Amino acid sequence: MDPHYSAIGVSCPEPQQHSVEIVATPAGEAPLWVREAWIGLTLPLWPGYARGTWRSAGVLSSPRTRWGAFWASLFDRKRTTGYLVPSAQAIRLLAAHSPEAADWWRTHTGFADDEYMGFIFDAPACRPID
Repeated sequence: MDPHYSAIGVSCPEPQQHSVEIVATPAGEAPLWVREAWIGLTLPLWPGYARGTWRSAGVLSSPRTRWGAFWASLFDRKRTTGYLVPSAQAIRLLAAHSPEAADWWRTHTGFADDEYMGFIFDAPACRPID
């Protein structure tokens, strides 16, 4: 399965950067301490994608399955400008930095370790790295 089908892009992303450094607390539904744990990490971008505007859903309010997320993305009107990161890779990197925060993601979401799902980190929280 092509992993590019796990996110529905709204605008054409710029394919230049390969990773982002999280430099500020990302927006989102996770508790503040969990979101703060991302700060300082360098995360890989989804291959072929850089900054874009994406249809998105909150990690707690979104469906728990890949297909549920896909269907919700077709009807959800929320848009987030930011960077698409493979969630499973991000969680592995987070676990090395903050095992408690990684455990929170695994416990409270149904897709944290899914190789075909992604997180969208909002642009103000990121510094692109070439």
